[in-house]
Amino acid sequence: MKHKWIAFFLEGVSKVSLAATKTARAILDLRERHRQMFAHDAAALRLLECLYEQPLVSVRLAQKFLSSSYNHAGGVVGRLVERGLLRETTGRRRNRLFRYDPYLALFT
Repeated sequence: MKHKWIAFFLEGVSKVSLAATKTARAILDLRERHRQMFAHDAAALRLLECLYEQPLVSVRLAQKFLSSSYNHAGGVVGRLVERGLLRETTGRRRNRLFRYDPYLALFT
């Protein structure tokens, strides 16, 4: 009886480990593809790196991450929106939130 439980447990650990490895590889691939899109845009690259820790961002938060003006941060966010990396989620004109959908999709 104990052996069946151990086998069941180890099979579960194996499946979870394989899934985690697959997700980690997908994240690395996504990160590299998105970095190449902005290879000549240092600010976009900095914001992109922050999105892996904070995949929901406002322009104010981007401003903080970039240590820049609000207008500059808004421009960087806009470039990521234009390329399909960020999606505005609130539908408002002020206090908008943007979601890093390609990254978050890897977890669903």
